Amino acid sequence: NAAAISELTPAFMVVAGVLVFNEKLTTPKVVLLLGSILGIFFIKDFTSIGKDFNSGYWYAFSALIFWSINNVVIKKLTKTEHSRAQLFYSSLSASIFAFPVAYFQFTFDFPNSWFDFANYSMNANLATWPDFSITAYLVVFSAGLASLLHKVSFFKAYKLSDMSVVGPFDYLRLPFTGIFAYLILNEGIPNTYSLVGYGLI
Repeated sequence: NAAAISELTPAFMVVAGVLVFNEKLTTPKVVLLLGSILGIFFIKDFTSIGKDFNSGYWYAFSALIFWSINNVVIKKLTKTEHSRAQLFYSSLSASIFAFPVAYFQFTFDFPNSWFDFANYSMNANLATWPDFSITAYLVVFSAGLASLLHKVSFFKAYKLSDMSVVGPFDYLRLPFTGIFAYLILNEGIPNTYSLVGYGLI
């Protein structure tokens, strides 16, 4: 359920592009978006959508909304701000918020109802930091470098193109993740349905 909700982000980006930035909703955009969504259904097992639904999934939906708002703000800023300034301030803000959170380990107990605040609980304990090996440091550094390149590309894409065009490209993460998982992590070749889904995307 949470995965299904998160995959709606590019669709929200297309809608936001049309509503906020008055972009034209052309037939190719609709066809490509629907084709990508269809590909998602082949890759993921969405037969369980709606089953065992609990209030925790509302947080996934909240994350979807906040991420969509973030994308709209980024698109707005591309009209007035340089990509380097956006990169600096977004990274600085993220670091300020993430730094204290990194020292705690959170556990959540979700109630059965979204509005049942009396039974909602959250515990925070000091996190136990693992001993990092050289390999772990290299992997973390590589992830940071990849994140940096992602942000630069993301800002440039929004600066040079419509939001409703950039949105559907976000679905390409799935086939690329599958390819890299096969090449780097030695994971098995995806099943036939997944390959069909990758092809559709």
